[in-house]
Order: sequence, then C-alpha cells, then structure tokens
Amino acid sequence: MARQIDLSANVGENGADDEALLQVVTTANIAAGGHAGGGEVLRNALAQAIAHGVRIGVHPSYIDRENFGRHSHADELTHGNLVNQVLSQLRAFDAALAGRTPISHLKAHGALYNDAMVRSDIAAAVLDALDQFDPAKTIAVMGLPRSQMAAVTRKRGRAYIAEGFSDRAYNIDGTLVSRERDGAVLPMDKVVSRYYLRLQVMDRPGVFARIATILGKCSIGISSIIQPEGHEGETVRSEEHTSELQSLAYLVCR
Repeated sequence: MARQIDLSANVGENGADDEALLQVVTTANIAAGGHAGGGEVLRNALAQAIAHGVRIGVHPSYIDRENFGRHSHADELTHGNLVNQVLSQLRAFDAALAGRTPISHLKAHGALYNDAMVRSDIAAAVLDALDQFDPAKTIAVMGLPRSQMAAVTRKRGRAYIAEGFSDRAYNIDGTLVSRERDGAVLPMDKVVSRYYLRLQVMDRPGVFARIATILGKCSIGISSIIQPEGHEGETVRSEEHTSELQSLAYLVCR
C-alpha cells in the first residue's frame, strides 16, 4: 500500500486564502471563534471544506481575539475556566456544522497548542472539555509527537495524530520555536527547492546509522543526501550543523 501525506492548513481565521488552500489540502483545522473566525466566517469555512471533501477538525484556542490566541493564559485561568473556554468553542463549532459531516479531530491553536504540548495540566483541561463533548471518543487529537498532549490523549484511550511543520523551526526538545523569536517561521524558499528535503534529528549516537538503514531499504545512499561543503544551498555538512538535525528523531529514533 502506498503511503500518503495528509496535508493540513488552519482556516476560518478571517484570511483571504481559505478557498485556495482548501483546493489542495486534505485536512482543515477550522477556527472555532476563540482567536478568530466564528459566526459567518466559520459557517463559510465549513461549507467550503465540505464542498472540497476535506476532513474537518475543530481548532480551539484560549479566548483571546485581541492577540490572535498567541498569548499564553495558562497561569491566569483555573482548570475549570479553561475547560469551559474550550467546551464553548466545541459547542459553537458543532452548532455551525449542524451534523453535515463528522468532526475528524481537535487541534488546539497558538499558545494553547504550545502550552498543551509541554504541560500535562493544560493538555488535561483540553481533553476534559473534549471528553465532555465527545464521550464516545470518536474525535482524535492532533499535535506534536512525544508531547504531553500525546501522552494524556493516549492514556485516555483517544486516537492521537502526530504532526510536523515544514515551515517552522524546532527547539532541541522537539517543540516549536516561539513566534516571538526571529527565525521561528521559515521562508518557504529556505525549506523547499527542486532537490531539497530538510530533515532534523536529535544529535545522538546511532542516529545517522539508523537513517542510513532506512534510506538503504529504498536504495538511497546517505552520501547522496548530504550536501558537500562549498555547494550552494541551505545545509552544508550535517555534522557541522547539528541544529539542523533536531526533529527527525521523532520519526527514526523511537
């Protein structure tokens, strides 16, 4: 069976590109009104996603439209307050959807996403809201691999979808670099080129041997993917640029 890549995008955030994005992605994470969207914007995004046959996920956040959901409120809200914030967005989303298609998954937005990846209490609050809304556990959760969100979700017996970002920089622990730091979002011409695939792994013994083994099964020599010094491009010698090798550990070093 051929493997497929599920390409997702966040939509319903008052942006102008939703229609174009929904023509190429296979999954849409649609804002539920906490940081953007809601109302007519939400209904339009849902209608467009359904028309294009795209899987639909709910995209809740801290209720903070002023900061587009990118300011953490983790230490400002009680557990119950956060549960209620997420639950209210789930219910508003469900009302707008009106049973036309199933909700595939939940993917938190912005600061709520980042907090839930590293704090089990925030992940638990999101899951408490989702469990109230969906006690049958038909809705999966999407997030970073090997995160607190992944652990809490799986412990509760709910499906978890691990995702990666092609246009974001990663910290050494596999979390996303804060958007407040320079270089957090990578220009696409630095990530994509005709012959270029950027891979990041943890710098530990045995990583390259395992990658070489995996590539060898596809008849690809590791020497063919390491760019020689002096050639133009984004990555030169991998052993000299270990910061480029952070996140593939989640794929090949389990």
